[in-house]
Amino acid sequence: MVDVTNLKYLPVPQGPYATWPDEILRLENGWWPTGGAVDPANDSGIMNWQALLLAERTEFLKHALGGIGDVAFDVASLNTIGRSGLFNYADGVTGNPLAGTGGRVVHFEGESDASQVAVTATGRMFWRGRTAANWSSWAEAMSLTAGGDIDGDLDVAGQLSLSGTGRVEGPVDVEGVSAVIRFLSGGGAVDPNLRWLLDNVLTWTLRQEADGSLNFVRSPGAPDHNAAIKINGRKIWTEPPGTAQALTAAGYRRLPGGLILQWSRSVNASNNTELSFPIAFPHQVLALVFGDYNDTPNAVQADVLGYRQLSRTGFTATAYNADGDENTNTTFNYMALGH
Repeated sequence: MVDVTNLKYLPVPQGPYATWPDEILRLENGWWPTGGAVDPANDSGIMNWQALLLAERTEFLKHALGGIGDVAFDVASLNTIGRSGLFNYADGVTGNPLAGTGGRVVHFEGESDASQVAVTATGRMFWRGRTAANWSSWAEAMSLTAGGDIDGDLDVAGQLSLSGTGRVEGPVDVEGVSAVIRFLSGGGAVDPNLRWLLDNVLTWTLRQEADGSLNFVRSPGAPDHNAAIKINGRKIWTEPPGTAQALTAAGYRRLPGGLILQWSRSVNASNNTELSFPIAFPHQVLALVFGDYNDTPNAVQADVLGYRQLSRTGFTATAYNADGDENTNTTFNYMALGH
C-alpha cells in the first residue's frame, strides 16, 4: 500500500537551473526494475530514470517560455542567469541596476553573449549587455510614471509621438533633419523644453508659453546656420547666418527670405560725412531713405539730404540747406534695405 503522507518526488532542477538532456535512454532487458532515487550505478531508480529525463526537458521548455502558467522565477544574482526568461529580483541582489528597489528582468541568452532589460518597482527601465563573461554597466532607457510621463533624457532618431496625457519632462534630443515631432490630441505637453538638433549643428528649443502657444527659440551660442521652420514645405521663418537682430538706436533685423532692414541716426553731421551701416549687407543695398530731424523746422533750416558712394558697408551723406549751401550741422535718420 502506498503511504500517501510520505511521498517523494523526482529532483527536477527548477527555473534558471533547468537543464536539457540531449538524449532519452532506452530501458534494457536484464535491468532490475527498481524504484527510489535515480542511481543507475547502484541499480537504484531504474524505473524513474526515463521519467526524470523527460521532466528535466519539460522544466527547461517551461522556463525558456517564461514560466507557462507561473510567475517569474526569483533569482539572487542577475549576473549568473544563463537561460532566457523572465525573473524577479529583490533589492540587494548582485547586479541590481538601481539600489534600493527590486523589479523584474527579461534575460536574452545568446550563443556567446546576452542582454537584459530590467524594469524596477518604481517604473524605471534599464538595459545592459554581456560579452563573454563581462557585463556592461546598466544604462537607463527611460523613466515611466503614472499617466505615461517620461522623466529624464530621451534620445529619439525618427518620430516621437505623445498622446493622451503624456508629458516629457527634461531634455529630448531628436536628431536628423527627417525627424518628426508629432503632438496628438488629448493634452500631450512638453515641459520645460524640447531641444531639436538639426544636422548636429543648430539647436532649437520648443517652449510652451504661458498663453499655451508653442514657441521655437534658437538656443544661445548655437553655430551660424541657414535654418528655417517650415509647415507643409513652406517657410514660415528663416534665419540666415549671423545674429538675427539688434533692436538698438543703430540696429538691424534679418527678415524671412534674406531681406535685411537697417536703421540709424546721424547727429550734427556735415556734408560729405562717411557713415557705416550697423552691419555689412552680404550682397547689395536695395534702397536708402532719409528723414530730416529738426525740433523747429522752417524754410531756411530745411535740409536737402542725399548720398553718394553707396556700398554694402555704408555711404557718404550729402546735406545742403534751402539756399544750396553745404550744411555743416544737420541731424537725420536713415533706413536701408538690402540682402
